[in-house]
Amino acid sequence: MIAFPETPIKEAVGLTERLRVAIKEHPWTDIHPELAVTISMGLSADVGLASFEEMLAAADEQLYRAKESRRDRVCY
Repeated sequence: MIAFPETPIKEAVGLTERLRVAIKEHPWTDIHPELAVTISMGLSADVGLASFEEMLAAADEQLYRAKESRRDRVCY
């Protein structure tokens, strides 16, 4: 989990996209010739939810949406 307090969703998406690309483009083959790593992430910016736990659950739903669709992406 990464928290971006007081960060607009567009900015959070940009930060997570940069992280996603950096992970994908890292020279993982230096570790093992067949190794490739990607990451899927889910974001929630609904501050109207009743609790932190609900916000985390909403981000988790987006994570699974990213994994089910095509992986290696950010959903929000």
